[in-house]
Amino acid sequence: MASLSSSNESNNKNEAPSEDDILNDEAEERHHLECNIAMLQYSIFMKTEIERRENHLKQISNVQKQYLPYEKMINDIKKLKQAVHANQVLLNNIADDSIYDKHREYLNANFVRCTSKPHQMSKVKTIIEQIVRDWSKEGEVERNECYLPIINELKKRLPIRNNTNNDNNSNVEEDCRVLIPGFGLARILVDIAALGYAVEGNEFDYFMIFASTYFLNGGLAPYSIDIFPYIHSPCNILSKDAHLLKPVKIPDLSTIDVLKENPNLKMRMCSGEFLHVYRNKEYIEHFDCITTCFFVDTAPNIIEYIQVSICILYAIHTLLRIVLYNTVLYIYIYI
Repeated sequence: MASLSSSNESNNKNEAPSEDDILNDEAEERHHLECNIAMLQYSIFMKTEIERRENHLKQISNVQKQYLPYEKMINDIKKLKQAVHANQVLLNNIADDSIYDKHREYLNANFVRCTSKPHQMSKVKTIIEQIVRDWSKEGEVERNECYLPIINELKKRLPIRNNTNNDNNSNVEEDCRVLIPGFGLARILVDIAALGYAVEGNEFDYFMIFASTYFLNGGLAPYSIDIFPYIHSPCNILSKDAHLLKPVKIPDLSTIDVLKENPNLKMRMCSGEFLHVYRNKEYIEHFDCITTCFFVDTAPNIIEYIQVSICILYAIHTLLRIVLYNTVLYIYIYI
């Protein structure tokens, strides 16, 4: 059976939650809601910027308009509004999948009074831009530059194992368990799982979790959505139509097709901070390999990351080798 499961941070279910745990849970719920609100308010934020440009144009005198392609500039503003709307439709769908049911009534009553923080809106725009890398044909070159070195080394250092079953002399595939902390928008998770590895992805950022869950479980047909990721960077472009307002079709890969081609796909997601989750005893010697991109450089203390990584790797009869390559940490296991 294919597995596309997810879990929250591990907790001891036999212990009653402490006051600190309850307060932490309330803070997490509040942060979860704020992230969803930020996605829902993207067009409101963008509208402010667009209206500023539009007002500047309208203040130009008739004499000055003669020296400008004024009608085209006004038309570009209209196209920009349409592009923002298209992005908002995607973000609405992502948020709709991730909002807790108990928060929907609150949002219906209070949405207009909610104001997202600038850094949250910056993350929303970043998500739209990073979707291009992970889930579009246009992002294939960058995706290959980021992920292929990792995938090729994984295949080289930890090939899929086959054990011979002595009873019927048949080959039985043994799970090679791979942890991918900081999996981002989950494309690397899908690509490695499709090779036959039993993959677990860990992510802490709610924006990444919301978007990746939507692409993994949304049942999206290939190239069924148009987004406009370049509208956030209007400077230093040669052509608005060819660059700023260029649509990108997503996704280039359907997870439904991946599941059809790999009916035994083993992939799960675990949300939570890496150290908090994987310091639990249940993960000691649990994985054969840890491979990651866009994660190591987030470490407040990289030594802690490495120490926990060593503890959760399967250690019996293995030799551990850690190689730091640019910002990518490869942990290879020789068995």
